[in-house]
Amino acid sequence: MSSPDAERAVIGCILADGIVGMDACRRHAVTLNSFIEPVTRKIFTAMEQLQELGAVVDMFTVKNQLERTGEQVDITELGDCMESVPAKEYIEHYIQELKERERLRNIELACRSAIAGCQELKGSHEIADALMDGVMGETPKSDILKLGALREAKLAQWRAAKDSGVVGVPSVFPSLNRYLGGYRYGVNTVLGAYRGQGKSTALRQEALHMAQSGFPVLLLSLEDPADVAAANIVGNYGSFSVFQNDIGHAGEDHLQKASDSWGEIADLSLWISSESMNIMQIMSLTTAAAARHGIKVVMIDHIQYIMPHKRFGSRNEEVAFYSQQICAMARRLNVVCITASQLARTAERENRPPRLSDLRDSGSIEQDARAVLLLYWNSELEKHLCAVAKNNYGPSGARIVLQRNGKYQRFEEQGVYDEKGEE
Repeated sequence: MSSPDAERAVIGCILADGIVGMDACRRHAVTLNSFIEPVTRKIFTAMEQLQELGAVVDMFTVKNQLERTGEQVDITELGDCMESVPAKEYIEHYIQELKERERLRNIELACRSAIAGCQELKGSHEIADALMDGVMGETPKSDILKLGALREAKLAQWRAAKDSGVVGVPSVFPSLNRYLGGYRYGVNTVLGAYRGQGKSTALRQEALHMAQSGFPVLLLSLEDPADVAAANIVGNYGSFSVFQNDIGHAGEDHLQKASDSWGEIADLSLWISSESMNIMQIMSLTTAAAARHGIKVVMIDHIQYIMPHKRFGSRNEEVAFYSQQICAMARRLNVVCITASQLARTAERENRPPRLSDLRDSGSIEQDARAVLLLYWNSELEKHLCAVAKNNYGPSGARIVLQRNGKYQRFEEQGVYDEKGEE
């Protein structure tokens, strides 16, 4: 992609979605100097002016802003920019292309300046230092922090944990908070279970609890329609049977209870999407939701339902790529990610509890996650157990006893079941 193409692609993405586009530019330090084409420089200047005014950034407002400031830009240029975008979901890629060309231009300028210094017989150390500063200043920035710079933020987390018991987002299950310290920002936690064992129920229950606790949640229901996921969340909150409503057995008082319950939680910061999506679309939607709604928690139900966006060598390679991208997204946006995953049927056939290697389709799911929870039915207890199978930040091995209440779409914690089989 040439520099003009990259510039037009970025401008086109911003015109298509001003909130997401300008937020991406902010995060990647895109400035007016990132553009060299006169037309794209004028358009981006108008966009920055609109953002400073707190105005909407789209084709109509940008056109009006250009006219107000007396900039002569043909309106067809705006249309051409939008048409140049194959997919607005790839704005991060277009910005990387744009920034790479900006870095190359500045490195070229630094080299030209060094050659000029040699011709002027400047000191070799002076020329080398200036060249190094120019080159190093244009390499991709990394968040390299000195040890002391991290002190106050971490101490603030620990002080807050004295009251809340967690450093992350709290789980609805108290014992999970005790072992995990809450779901951590910037990392991915995996919830593995067999089909029909309640992983969607558990995710929705966590989503409701987190939204009620003030943490904006995005639930990507890739398996069930959005209305099904929403109804189960409301049924959990209102303690009524969704199934009785589904089969027409609910009386008017039951329906009124459902309506009242839905109204009570309608304004919670809980967003649901059930669109079939590939991983690039998931990353784009999540980035947009974080920019628009301040999303702090992303739940993916579940990883095996992510649609392919290209051909992979194997299913293992495909799911490994999804896992790596989800973890990278959690770090980039500094959000909690909780990803559900199916388990292979090996453990059931062998009549044993599931283990990490039973996560279906790829060992990378377990390797990439910082915590893995395995939810399964224990026939001796006639209850579910949630095993903390992996925990990079604390103890693992604990198994939490959960009683599933299918009528009300939730689990109820009933203590911890240790390795000796004692509660």
